[in-house]
Amino acid sequence: MRKGYAELRVWFFIAPFFLWISLFAYDGVYADYKKDLTLPTPDVQHVTIENHAFTPQTITISVNTTVTWVNKDDMKHTVTSETGLFSSDGIPPGGTYDYQFKTAGVYKYHCKYHEQMIATVVVQ
Repeated sequence: MRKGYAELRVWFFIAPFFLWISLFAYDGVYADYKKDLTLPTPDVQHVTIENHAFTPQTITISVNTTVTWVNKDDMKHTVTSETGLFSSDGIPPGGTYDYQFKTAGVYKYHCKYHEQMIATVVVQ
């Protein structure tokens, strides 16, 4: 018998075993592996700045949520905490500012250019 033919016969019996493993046994392990790699999606809430107002005026979120303020006005505004915890520079028209709230509490803020613009973030 030729040497190449003997190797072919061995692979003829071994190949289905590897095929079975790749189709059935490996899939379950891979599915668990993929599940473990899924990262939590950060929670993001939006506040719109428009017509010299923050909308919504009060937003309630969970701890570790990021709030993104979007300036849809035609002038700069700021997002400035009453306690100094967070403060944006002037947010230009079309610009955004993000802040992640890591501690429960009530956070009042305003625009330092337009003091009548006030709002609140409630973190639970």
